[in-house]
Amino acid sequence: MSGIEWSPVVIPYFAGHLDGQGYTLFGMQGTTHAHGGLFGMLAESSVVTQLGMVDANWLGIGETWRIGLLAAKNKGLISRCAIQGRVSGGRMIGGIVGHHTGILENSYAQVIVEGAIGLGGVTGSNNGLINMCYCSGAISGQFSVGAFTGSQWGIISQCMWNTEISSELQSIGSIGWQIPEPETLYGLTIFEMQQNGIFMNAGWDFTDTWMICEGQDYPRLRWEGLNVMNSKEYDGGINRVILSGWNSHGAKRKCQGCVDCPMAHEA
Repeated sequence: MSGIEWSPVVIPYFAGHLDGQGYTLFGMQGTTHAHGGLFGMLAESSVVTQLGMVDANWLGIGETWRIGLLAAKNKGLISRCAIQGRVSGGRMIGGIVGHHTGILENSYAQVIVEGAIGLGGVTGSNNGLINMCYCSGAISGQFSVGAFTGSQWGIISQCMWNTEISSELQSIGSIGWQIPEPETLYGLTIFEMQQNGIFMNAGWDFTDTWMICEGQDYPRLRWEGLNVMNSKEYDGGINRVILSGWNSHGAKRKCQGCVDCPMAHEA
């Protein structure tokens, strides 16, 4: 995906089932004067799972709306996706999805989001369900700017966000009728984001879905293995340390990284 300047989206409409099988798209770049992202519209019947994006960069020019690195608008199911990159635009700008009305679960965003109105680390506007996701990154804009989501009209359940990187923001920019209870959207410090017990107490699955190198990194999806960013924050530069765990295509190698972590000794 790198080396090509996409515009306005890569796949305008998708209604099928995409299992990324642990593959990662590196260096996707695009510009748009309207909406933008890998997908323009994920239909109600769509499923996107086990897909990664690293070093993605999507730039909205002028009066843009609905831009997300994975999708401009999602009506379907997004599950077990890992998104890292930078996105900017006008309205409804999110790290994963610009305008979300479907289901988003067991995914995370480490992103920089910049724009005007309705900005969030995960979604610019949430009118759907977001369950067991987290975000970390720098979010900046003018109005309805939240560390997790810009405008909130849907349901958020057992999600986390990094309070130190977005220290001047609330989790949500503006709230509609579905106000999350405090226990459903946790603001955590960097130290807390690296603690297995906090996520397990919220019901996160560390058997089949998530893994963590405790005290060294945030939770990662099982299909990623230990081929991850370390805890140097995504604050404008790409500070990534690749450990020799699983590669981006799911081929397992012995980890030589965190020697005090039990996962470092998996064959």
